[in-house]
Amino acid sequence: MMIVLMVVGAINVHAEDGDNPVTNVLKKLRQVDEKVENVAGFKEGVWMTQAMMKEDCDFLVKTIEEVHVKPWAYIGEEEYAQLKDVMYKAVDEAGEGMPVDDFFVVCSRYTSGLLNDHLGLLAKKGWWWRINNGMIFQMGLSVSDGKVLFWDYEGDAELPRGLEVVKIGEKDADTFMKELAYWCPREGRREGNLRRLRKTYVMSFWLTKEFAGEDYIPLVLKDKNGEEREYRLPAVNCVGWNMKQSKGSGKQNNEGPIHFRVLDEFDGERTGLMVIDGFESKLKFERQTVNAFMKMKAEGVKHLIVDLRKNRGGNSGLGDMVINYLADKPWKVIDRITLRVSEQSLAQRPHLYRYRNHLGKLVRYTCSTNYPKKNLMNRFEGEVYVLANEGTASAGMDFCVPIKHYGIGTLIGEETSGALKCYIDNIYFTLPQSGLRGYVAYKYNEYVGDDVQFGQGVLPDYEVKQSLESDKAGRDDVMEFTLDLIRKRGEGSE
Repeated sequence: MMIVLMVVGAINVHAEDGDNPVTNVLKKLRQVDEKVENVAGFKEGVWMTQAMMKEDCDFLVKTIEEVHVKPWAYIGEEEYAQLKDVMYKAVDEAGEGMPVDDFFVVCSRYTSGLLNDHLGLLAKKGWWWRINNGMIFQMGLSVSDGKVLFWDYEGDAELPRGLEVVKIGEKDADTFMKELAYWCPREGRREGNLRRLRKTYVMSFWLTKEFAGEDYIPLVLKDKNGEEREYRLPAVNCVGWNMKQSKGSGKQNNEGPIHFRVLDEFDGERTGLMVIDGFESKLKFERQTVNAFMKMKAEGVKHLIVDLRKNRGGNSGLGDMVINYLADKPWKVIDRITLRVSEQSLAQRPHLYRYRNHLGKLVRYTCSTNYPKKNLMNRFEGEVYVLANEGTASAGMDFCVPIKHYGIGTLIGEETSGALKCYIDNIYFTLPQSGLRGYVAYKYNEYVGDDVQFGQGVLPDYEVKQSLESDKAGRDDVMEFTLDLIRKRGEGSE
């Protein structure tokens, strides 16, 4: 504490007592100390006073409005102003303040209401201790044909996977999902982004906030015979759960993002399967790409399946690298780009420095066309099939755009997440008082394509959805359809 006082005091040793930084720091510390006795599970740094919240809200709004091309684009200026008013009103009515996780909810109501997939705040895993004594609620939910389905659970209790959810707590499942969907918007649409809702971390935060203090969540599930039955979803210790999550992600990183093999068990023409987990880990990605296409050439592969259904996104430039091996004609992903030049974007995106004289203004330009590389070894000359679904987003969607638009391959599965006209590419920031991390898009991309509808992703050439029955039985409907299509094309019947 002595060191802190000496440093702060050196800032303005001649200040009046009322404005003395040392006095202000001591007052703030005393205010926090007074709250410690009244807040269950208090951890240092989680209590937000009104002044602290006001400063963070001002910083949040200022950052979004300085960085984003047009924050109110999807909702209009009037509704945008209302969202800000609601946030500031919540702060004004907070009285003595609130915990930082509650403040996160207040701010997220503003950011989520903008309907931008690349704009928001990040919850902190450390909050589990304050919210629910280190216990979390975790489950994966999905929506199929208008029904909410119980999809996943990582605890010890035996719960039937795949049944229809009728009630969650005291709310019917449909109402619960609609409320939850607000916090995970899909680009430009007033509906939930199921890709993000299915992420256990996102779902677990909101479940734990909703049912904090409870030992379990009451569920009512309906079986295939239409009979309803009550279940209990117990809380899970966050330490063990976080370790399990970290272990899984570490395994993926060690193996690299690309998994390629020849489907020797397939009875049709020579077929290869390339699963791309994410466009990330640049050096590994480049090495694995070169090795995969080298093996395809050596093995005489005639059909290549690229599976992006669990792709995490990442660096779209790495996706371009793969497309270079597939394309035999000029192509590009994005037609036009509009970006706002801000101090934040200049600091985090050095390549924007050439626009430094346009600070605070919009810059628009048309993207250049990519041409097939003449001396590229092991270019693939066979048939290409790309598997995508609503989980295929960001750089994953970018990959699908030229595949579909230029006929480089056949797109199979479901419409991708994201949109062909969207705000994208994040600038990151940290709120000064709460330490909350956030992100906001600084670009507006218009992808290649004709007659693109508002909020539309890349549509498949063949729409194939994974059925619940097949998933429970371990069958892959999309893959089976693709292999059947390859057989037919090999026989000349398609």
